[in-house]
Amino acid sequence: MDLAQTSEGSYIRASDIATLGSVHARKNLYCPHCKQAVFFKMGPHTRPHFAHFNQSADHIGKGESDLHQQAKIAIAHQLELAGIPCHIEYSIEDKMRRADIFINQQTGIHQHLTIEIQYSPLSAQSVYAREADYAKHGIAVVWLLGYQSDYASIFKNSKGVHPKSSVINRLRPFIIHMPAFGFCLPFWYEDEEKVLLLNLDIYGKPMRKIIMKISKYLYYFCVQPAPEKVAYLAIQIETISKPIKQNRFIQTLLVSPNQFEKRILDFLYVRGRYIQHINPKIFNYRGQTVFTKHVDWHLLVIYQVLTDQGMPLSDILAYMYEHDCFYEHPPFTKDLIEQYIRALIRHFKMS
Repeated sequence: MDLAQTSEGSYIRASDIATLGSVHARKNLYCPHCKQAVFFKMGPHTRPHFAHFNQSADHIGKGESDLHQQAKIAIAHQLELAGIPCHIEYSIEDKMRRADIFINQQTGIHQHLTIEIQYSPLSAQSVYAREADYAKHGIAVVWLLGYQSDYASIFKNSKGVHPKSSVINRLRPFIIHMPAFGFCLPFWYEDEEKVLLLNLDIYGKPMRKIIMKISKYLYYFCVQPAPEKVAYLAIQIETISKPIKQNRFIQTLLVSPNQFEKRILDFLYVRGRYIQHINPKIFNYRGQTVFTKHVDWHLLVIYQVLTDQGMPLSDILAYMYEHDCFYEHPPFTKDLIEQYIRALIRHFKMS
């Protein structure tokens, strides 16, 4: 174990003992996880480390991987060095949750924070339930996904290539929006012990990587404007470059539609319209954003049909919300979605 905690609550690395002096090795030191006493060890053939006096002590959290434990300890150590006091494995008042790393509200930190490091799969429902539990106590959740976890499968995508929908569905609850960078996925990059932000476009395509210290990331996190005040300006609509074979496309659509295509076909049917009569240019809009349950051409069909029936755009947007066309997630604000719909319509009219 490379990190121990002093009786004052600060952290010290075994690898730093040699340069800090033997006085630190003689201090009362404790395991950051189980709080039992540890001591410093080093020898000609032994790397510097801390060991438990009680050899049967289990300092690895039950159900947690070594990577998870190492990440918590490394982050806590960096925060201490940056002058940001924190607590590992901090139980919240009602003990319903135990924060990986808890940070009290302080100078530069406008509210209580918990840093949650996620390596194992977690459903969207579980993500939002955890955030809701912490919110009851005025605590915001800072998620970090393990770079050495299945969540990092998105890095296998080449730049500018769409990830599979299953990958985006798994990652969607962790997508954040940062004014300085746009949509991002936050990872803990173990090799450098830093935060790695994977910048995404609105279709979920990886664009660039941004690496920074955890203290700097918390600064960006804490200066976020309220979601309703966020300006989303970088909306670029994409289409397929090669025209589709319309007859074959429609035939496949009618024979084996997925659940969302079936909803569009039903939408057309009850209004006396047929997919064959839709402007064929619409079918070139095959992208699906991270915040929509439908691909772009579905939404253009809804817009075109309802516009022909004299419905204003505000009512069309209300219809889309009522019929569950968008994912609910804090960064996916109504302002963002309206800008996207307007950009989509404008792009189609100019094509």
